Amino acid sequence: MKTHVQCIPCYFNQLIVTATRCGLPESEVVQMCVELGHALAEFDFSRTPAENSPFVSAIIRQHTGEYDNFVSIKEKSTAMALQAYPLLKDLVAKSHDPIAMALRIAAVGNIIDFGVPRSFDLDAELRRIDSLDFAVFDYDAFQDVLGRAENVLIIGDNAGETVFDRVLLEALGKPAVYAVRSAPALNDALAWDAVQAGLDQVATIIESGSTIPSTVLAQTTQEFRDALEHADLVISKGQGNFEGLSDTTDIFFLLKAKCEQVARELGVRVGDLILKRF
Repeated sequence: MKTHVQCIPCYFNQLIVTATRCGLPESEVVQMCVELGHALAEFDFSRTPAENSPFVSAIIRQHTGEYDNFVSIKEKSTAMALQAYPLLKDLVAKSHDPIAMALRIAAVGNIIDFGVPRSFDLDAELRRIDSLDFAVFDYDAFQDVLGRAENVLIIGDNAGETVFDRVLLEALGKPAVYAVRSAPALNDALAWDAVQAGLDQVATIIESGSTIPSTVLAQTTQEFRDALEHADLVISKGQGNFEGLSDTTDIFFLLKAKCEQVARELGVRVGDLILKRF
């Protein structure tokens, strides 16, 4: 998925929200926006939106002096999700179709995202989870692959969402690998975030090699590419991974559409839940 001109406001919003959250004064935030405006000339619009995001991250790090500006947010997100964990497990246990419910839970968990301009209300989403339907739900294909699969690879996205992915892996009941980023990228999960969510109890955690909020195969490690090649069932979480891997086949993309461009690519509306096989 290429970067569109409509992505530009999101970059500015991402910068403003992060800088404000870090306590920087308005005058400095304005200066940061000016710097981002100049950096736009260097953007490669033939690449994915996430591949251009380092321009934003570099400006934020330069002004805050912090390597990872989302540490506290990730910890709070994981703690919030762990509080919901017993409820999520109960929903799966009581469902007439535990796998379908676990997929819905993992998709809803994708709402935990500080890299998009829209706010989220996790509690509200959980209260109505039974009534949420997928706009695209390639479930028959998923069940077919799952029935033959001996192992699973989940390509993770955000911290906190990791807890919801743990519920999914526990429902799938297969040996699993869980891939995380190799360096801070917004609120995306690192290895430590995955451990905090308890994913080390249900999967082998690996780093993908990615240092951006996406997965672009050319930037990944050999270990990740081997895991991708040998996995019988691959689940890619979130918009960023969809942007980077949408040209890759035999992947189930599990996400909530959170921007107009991704929604258009998938033929859905913003806010829809997606399980799409490519």
